[in-house]
Amino acid sequence: MHLSYDDQRIKDINNRVLAFNNGSSLMLGKVNKDKQDGKYYFITNNHVVNNNNTIETPW
Repeated sequence: MHLSYDDQRIKDINNRVLAFNNGSSLMLGKVNKDKQDGKYYFITNNHVVNNNNTIETPW
């Protein structure tokens, strides 16, 4: 996405994206409304088969 793109919906999504080694993740939201509870729902693609660069023979 170009840096000059000014859409609040895209900015909100970009603020929720996390990068991991060999994958990425997106924060969907809090588990509950308790401000003291730090649990969030995430989705990730880290489980994708053959997505680990340390495996030389994935079969």
